Amino acid sequence: MSDSQTLREASIDSKRLVPWALPSRSSWVFALVLLVQIAAFYAFIAREISGNYPFANDQAGYLAKSHQIFESMLSNGIFSSLLKGMTGQEPTGMLLPSEAAFLYLLFGVSRAAALSVHLIHWIVLQVVVFATFSHFTRSVCWGYYAVGLLLLMASPFQLVGGMFDFRIDFSAACLLGIVCSLVIYMDGSDDRRATWYVVGACCYAICMRHILLVLLGGTLGIFVLPLLIQHVRATSAQRLVLRASLRNFLIPTLCLSVGGAMVLAVKYQAFYNYYVVGHLVGSEKEVRAAESGVDAIGRYVYYPLSVFQQHLGYPALAILGMALLLFIIQASLIRIRQTAGSPAASVQSFGSAPLAAAFIALLVLVTFVILTADTAKSPVVGSMLAFPILLLFALLTRFIATMGDPVSIGGWQRLFVLMPLVIFVLGTARTLQSYSGRTSLTLARTQFEQLPRAYRAIGDYLTMFEIESPKFFSDRFTDYQTPAAFQVSYYEMTGRTFRPIDPVGSKILLTDFQPFRDFLPEADVAMITENRPASDATNPMPTARMFRDSAAEIRNIVSARMVKIDQLLINDHVVGVYVKPRTPVEGVSGGWITSRGIKIKVLRDWLPGKQFLLMKGSTIFPEQLKGSLNGSAIEVASGESLPLKISLVSTNYVMEIDLKGHSFAAGKWVEFELKFDRFFVPRKAGVSPDDRELVILAPSLIRLEPASALGLAPAAVATNVPKPGKR
Repeated sequence: MSDSQTLREASIDSKRLVPWALPSRSSWVFALVLLVQIAAFYAFIAREISGNYPFANDQAGYLAKSHQIFESMLSNGIFSSLLKGMTGQEPTGMLLPSEAAFLYLLFGVSRAAALSVHLIHWIVLQVVVFATFSHFTRSVCWGYYAVGLLLLMASPFQLVGGMFDFRIDFSAACLLGIVCSLVIYMDGSDDRRATWYVVGACCYAICMRHILLVLLGGTLGIFVLPLLIQHVRATSAQRLVLRASLRNFLIPTLCLSVGGAMVLAVKYQAFYNYYVVGHLVGSEKEVRAAESGVDAIGRYVYYPLSVFQQHLGYPALAILGMALLLFIIQASLIRIRQTAGSPAASVQSFGSAPLAAAFIALLVLVTFVILTADTAKSPVVGSMLAFPILLLFALLTRFIATMGDPVSIGGWQRLFVLMPLVIFVLGTARTLQSYSGRTSLTLARTQFEQLPRAYRAIGDYLTMFEIESPKFFSDRFTDYQTPAAFQVSYYEMTGRTFRPIDPVGSKILLTDFQPFRDFLPEADVAMITENRPASDATNPMPTARMFRDSAAEIRNIVSARMVKIDQLLINDHVVGVYVKPRTPVEGVSGGWITSRGIKIKVLRDWLPGKQFLLMKGSTIFPEQLKGSLNGSAIEVASGESLPLKISLVSTNYVMEIDLKGHSFAAGKWVEFELKFDRFFVPRKAGVSPDDRELVILAPSLIRLEPASALGLAPAAVATNVPKPGKR
């Protein structure tokens, strides 16, 4: 074997040394920084996040979904529940709630457990980036440098869309960064397993966020095409050189094509409704753009500005600019000091990963074009651009640094070699500074502390009357005034979950108030605006305008049908919390009121302002009652009679107790006993073999009203009706 061949194989073997083994003597600082980040993360959650409502709307829905999956795991088993959760019809992604539910099983239900999914992806991204750059540059300093660039970002600490917001955006951005890092590793090493690392990361990423199928699949498809053409036109010798690169990018392309086709087949209708209708052909996109304040020109600069201002941040931009300048100065000084007779240092194109650099640049371009083409804009999705841009910057500066031979410089100029470590130190400092900050939730704690109290009152009411699927109405698009926010908060407080019926949800294009006019009288819970904030006047959502125009009618319906149990003041926004007055009924037999009568309980706090207790229901056999029915109402505590009027028309009845002017005995509950003057026995009437003494079916509606529905005169007190004799 020739010496040159021996050296070449030794070089190849050196690249195959345990690809993810970190340098044993130099990685302890990195490990320590990771541990510090983990500790600071949970301390920040305990201080700033736990106990607060699920802000920013979207995360409330994801948290509610994770709670439902967890409850299903407890009832139906872990694997079937996780599978069902991961194969749902959500158009954006399916992994995040299931992963959180699994962590609940290990560590209990908490916001910290849910947000740990983001932390895991963030830590894995740093580990992969550190290992990749340390491996293919053969210098741990460049591993520290690449991680330092990530730590400079502001994106992880954005209150909306960052690590502390339980939505798919941050984890999806981390996974996209992991894919890019693995592509760099794949292109910079001879490890054939790297191709399958990329395939696995791509598949996992598109399961987390389905839009990555378009971004990654489109980029791979475009990127592979010239490689195929070049391979077809090449000679046999050239094909041997191109084969590895073609394989590296062709296999992920084929795998994503197959996997993407399967996902599309399962979720075609969901994708069509969400992306095609919602983002392409529907009118919602213009409303979303107006909500973000984007005009026809601003749409083209929205995401560059979002990446630079929000996700990287001005401190990071300043440091990146300074680092680039110093790397250029370093390379220039090295080249100047090289003597004319000295051989020029070999240039390592983008740190020995030229195809990876081209792929990441194309990915950034494809992502920017697709996001810009979408009329609707979101301030959180720019993170998908930020991570690839930083990795591309790391490759670019690595390329500049290798333009000269650092061995040929001396003196103070060697300080430039420390630049990668300086970036890591600055990134670590920036991260610790971010963890030490305050959020708007804690700065306004006195206001937001009211929300758990209101959510608790709503949940306790629903629990008391065993309402599993409450009809919940809210007249304003705020992240704390939603059924999902209540649902998540109450579950975190008590472990009890509800499935609210929300007629609004995320529908922002509603203009017809009639469905809500029908829904409100039957609503169990309503959170309505007592005063309309000035900011609502500029809200572009048609649904918001509809509620604003119907504010007076909403207040009239709610105040007439419901009782207020709490009131909140958030900034200049006053929110009234209302519930439907419900009354427990005792003595019902198989859905019927019998000759024994019934007892009805009413919470004392619901009586002020309500003068009548109205009951409606039906009876199957009105002819057995001879077309009329009389009864008596007695307050159990005092034994006093109250006026009671009964109207029996066809198969329906209305009963009404006059409460006006009556002083009830002390206590949490006021209890009434109702008795009736007649009954019938179905067996004797020949209508069924039932041997019970039946009167009418139990009331299907019991409601406190401020005015009489039957014209009951307050002075007309019904005489006590003796209880029918027992058989």
